[in-house]
Amino acid sequence: MMMPVSTYYYQKKPDKNEDWLVDQMSKVIEDFPGCGYRTINIELRKKGLLLNHKKIQRLMRENKLTSKRIIKFKGKTTDSVHDLKKYKNQLTQFKETGLNQVMVGDVTQYSVNGQDYFLATLMDRFNREVIGKAVSDANNTELVLCALDDAIKTRGAKKLSGCIHHTDSDVRYCADKYIKRLKENKNRNINVQRQRLRKCSCRIFV
Repeated sequence: MMMPVSTYYYQKKPDKNEDWLVDQMSKVIEDFPGCGYRTINIELRKKGLLLNHKKIQRLMRENKLTSKRIIKFKGKTTDSVHDLKKYKNQLTQFKETGLNQVMVGDVTQYSVNGQDYFLATLMDRFNREVIGKAVSDANNTELVLCALDDAIKTRGAKKLSGCIHHTDSDVRYCADKYIKRLKENKNRNINVQRQRLRKCSCRIFV
């Protein structure tokens, strides 16, 4: 079969749009160390980017976006032995019917290339969307405050006003600074249960 010489030597030009997508994917990986294509797909959809999962996997493979080694620890992230006020669990007889009614929080410990990190998340329990997140090498009140501020920024203070906030009785969630921030946003039934979260857990799966 005859073909022009130019066709034989043709090389596909780099797709500038794909370069931009790779940059966006890299930002997601920075926020969620060691995450997989599912988490990347969810975060890109929040930005209005609807991509086929095969394309995401291809771009990750071609750009080596999964090179970081991550290990999830079962390390202790909860310190519930303290004298701060603990709040009654209000969710035993409550069933959310829409968004912005209940948000649940948790902290997960990770190790990336030998460095320990803590990921604080807040999830809307109705659709299980992570609306607030923060990563730090220190598991402290500032970490969970950053996740709370991110949630308020994502959904808006007015929409989250009156939302039930539900976590375990960790000292960071019971801290005066954290409770004050919740009250400033008029979150009703600020409740911190005494047990670790189970059904309402908002762990990130990669």
